Amino acid sequence: MTGPIEQALDPTQLTVARARADVLQGRGRDTAPAEQTAAQQDRDLLGALPAPLERELVHLATTLIRQTPDGQISETLRAQFDQICTAWQAPHNAASARLHPRTE
Repeated sequence: MTGPIEQALDPTQLTVARARADVLQGRGRDTAPAEQTAAQQDRDLLGALPAPLERELVHLATTLIRQTPDGQISETLRAQFDQICTAWQAPHNAASARLHPRTE
């Protein structure tokens, strides 16, 4: 039987732990503004979705949660998001999909 120590020493777990440590090491209070912008705004993808679609999904979910105090929102959210995905045309150039800070 393996315990938590043996599981933590598994090569896959060590690889994940090292990757996580590398990511966490680069972002903190003293992060350069350019690095913050790159991490927060200049991203083509958020998860598996293009950044604009992922942000819209978060917006739709938030709106539905506020409007639906009880009950499921997953089917409504799925239907709304499917409509948006169908209507959304991905730009030919991935860089043009980036959302840039507003200059207002």
